[in-house]
Amino acid sequence: MTTANSEFRKCDPNAYVGFPVSATFTGLMTSEYPALGNHARVVACQSPFCLPAEFVDTVWADCIPPTLMGHYFRALLQALFIDLGLYKIYPKVLTDFGIVRVKRLPQTAYTGFVTYSIAALKKLKIEEKIFIEQVNSYFQNLPEINGNIKLISSLEECLKLYESIKGGVREMKKVSLVYLTRAAIAPIIETVILADRLKFLEELDNGCNIVTDLINLFDIKDSPRNLVLIGIKRK
Repeated sequence: MTTANSEFRKCDPNAYVGFPVSATFTGLMTSEYPALGNHARVVACQSPFCLPAEFVDTVWADCIPPTLMGHYFRALLQALFIDLGLYKIYPKVLTDFGIVRVKRLPQTAYTGFVTYSIAALKKLKIEEKIFIEQVNSYFQNLPEINGNIKLISSLEECLKLYESIKGGVREMKKVSLVYLTRAAIAPIIETVILADRLKFLEELDNGCNIVTDLINLFDIKDSPRNLVLIGIKRK
């Protein structure tokens, strides 16, 4: 919704598309109050009102919601790439933000960290021989092991050992807490976005007598995008 000539678009064509659109909020976008990037706006969709009742309970238990297991696998894979230095050997697998670019994997890959990682490594075209060499080098220099480990020859063994040392319940809980934090701030971001669009319509008035309003169209538990912004131009 931002124009092609927007100052924010000139600085970063990708970061500010769709926000801000009003002059009021554009004036607030400074180094102290930066604009919302695309990732922040996506967070607005993760409403805490949409979380199942058992979700919060799992944070305090020794488990993780099944819906977040994929996020756990993905986070552990990211840590693995950093620890092994694979991003230096295969720099093209990273995005501009230093994130491993995995994208979608078949549903069968989500049965465990090993199956997930094997599918991801195959998709990213990581050579198995190089991967195993990096794993062995990493574990031989790891303080927790102190060199007391035999050389590993299989990919599955490498991944199992890494998860046993670097993964587990504690890391799963971190994923849950991050997700809960995102859900907690989601309504704030959504409110800011709606307020920006409301001000945009008000600024279009310019003597045209435009009436604006926000209508609660359905229950927020069905979707965090439950509000509809309308603008009516009176004759």
